Amino acid sequence: MMMWSIWTSKNNLLWKDIPWNISEIVHRARNSRQNWTLANHRPLDARGIPGPTSTTQWSPPPHGSYKCNFATFPNPDENTFGIGFCIRDSLGSFVGARTLKIPGLPPASIRDVIALMQAIILASENQYSPILFESSSSRIESFFLHPNLKDRTEFSGIMNHCRNKINSYKINSCANFNVSFTHRSANLVAANLAKASKYYANLKDFAYIPNCIFSLIVNELS
Repeated sequence: MMMWSIWTSKNNLLWKDIPWNISEIVHRARNSRQNWTLANHRPLDARGIPGPTSTTQWSPPPHGSYKCNFATFPNPDENTFGIGFCIRDSLGSFVGARTLKIPGLPPASIRDVIALMQAIILASENQYSPILFESSSSRIESFFLHPNLKDRTEFSGIMNHCRNKINSYKINSCANFNVSFTHRSANLVAANLAKASKYYANLKDFAYIPNCIFSLIVNELS
């Protein structure tokens, strides 16, 4: 995997004039190895066909892009819920983070979609593009994968608003926003930020890695 990653960087330098970056080479090799391992250890279904894979470790986004992981956490004592956002680049480097405290305690699915809306706002404010919004809500990803699926729930109403906002940014500012699902164990940084939100002001931005996620960030880079 390492030789393949080096070969890829060599071609990028030759054909795309993209400079060598040792950290990126290592990350690419590690992630390719992980994906290969997952692909070769998938359980078989009744027909003997490998089942779907699930990513259990955070992985960086493609070269030149960002990833925003987000999660929510209920605070019933305060009748609020917290949202945590963490933005990292294609090298896995910390770019920024935000915690947000929202009044009220709606169902988990509504909290998740409110978090997505706030993540879109955060990305547009800071011009993070292209960017992948990643959460542990499979329902959010499913909604984007099936655009013709319609219902009259509050969840769908907010999700349609999110989708319209994403499409608007793509048209007006050429921003490239996408959404995906990840396993909870690959979303621990955002989850810890969401839990810590109760100790900060209603909105708190971090230019440096906060203590509550420092060890997680370091471990995911190693």
